[in-house]
Amino acid sequence: MEPPIDIETCMKVKKLLPLTKFKSLKHLITFFQAGITLALILFLNGKIAIPGNPLPPLANFFHPLNGVWNNTVSNSAGEEALKIDGLNGQAEILYDDRWVPHIFASGIEDALFLQGYVEAQNRLFQMDFMTRAASGRLSEVMGPITLKIDRQKNRSMIELAADNAILAWSKHPKELKLLQRYVDGVNAYIEQLKPKDYPVEYKLLDFTPELWTLKKSALVYSSMADVLAGRSDDMESSNSLAILGRTLFDQIYPENEDGNYPVIPYEKKYDFKNPSAQEAKDSIIAKPFYKYFYENRLKGIGSNNWAVGPGKSVSGNPILCNDPHLSLSLPSIWIEEHISTPDFNAYGVSFPGFRAS
Repeated sequence: MEPPIDIETCMKVKKLLPLTKFKSLKHLITFFQAGITLALILFLNGKIAIPGNPLPPLANFFHPLNGVWNNTVSNSAGEEALKIDGLNGQAEILYDDRWVPHIFASGIEDALFLQGYVEAQNRLFQMDFMTRAASGRLSEVMGPITLKIDRQKNRSMIELAADNAILAWSKHPKELKLLQRYVDGVNAYIEQLKPKDYPVEYKLLDFTPELWTLKKSALVYSSMADVLAGRSDDMESSNSLAILGRTLFDQIYPENEDGNYPVIPYEKKYDFKNPSAQEAKDSIIAKPFYKYFYENRLKGIGSNNWAVGPGKSVSGNPILCNDPHLSLSLPSIWIEEHISTPDFNAYGVSFPGFRAS
């Protein structure tokens, strides 16, 4: 026999059911919101990645203190008086209206130190990228997208070429010391960087600049040698060497051919006057030669090189320039610089990452 139905109890249960359902739904929504929040935090901190879309950790990238908001660009001309450890004497850097650095130093060692500092200041990520590309280390910071490039570079043995270059440089301690001064200058800039000052590329890819080394400069050197070679005769040369033998092969294909002379013969002496910083403000920077050339050049004439006679130049010295055939890049493969010491004065372009020679 079934127990009698308690109408009052049934009414209470009926009233409680909607409340119970509401609480369960509220808990479900809260749990869902917590999950979304956790996933968003993990995504913003780079713990969750979207396949095929290597976004940086957005929390770091947009961080109010260290993020992209701190990256500014200045193109105004001016002076920068550096007080950094590593300089042996007085030195000065002047930036002209095109942001070209003019380095004045009391000696060549300080000049090369400042060259390293200036190049890191303006092209640090480019220098980093070039060495990583040469040594097959791009994928460390860019992910699987660059694995094919890294494998190709590892097979090319450019790192071994860089090691051999350092061995060859070590036979010339004076020159190696000058290159080390350049390396020290690059590191002087890197070591004073704070996370908020990192170039924007480092914030995009979420990694920290490494200190510069002689090996990195050697990688820039070896990489450019590979580019300038234009082609590879490795297989043909290896087969020829196997057939001809070392002695005959070296006679037919000498490593250093006779007749390689500098553009300006060693016996020719020029009495160049090195300008002071004040003279540079009044002439080199105020009236750069590039303006004269582009305003007065002949139209429709192109060649791989051109020269200006001493009677046509403002300085009274001959000027020789050429057009090297290299791929266009952004930023440019060159960095325009002027370096002046009591015994040395040169204005031209350099490869970022390798000191002026």
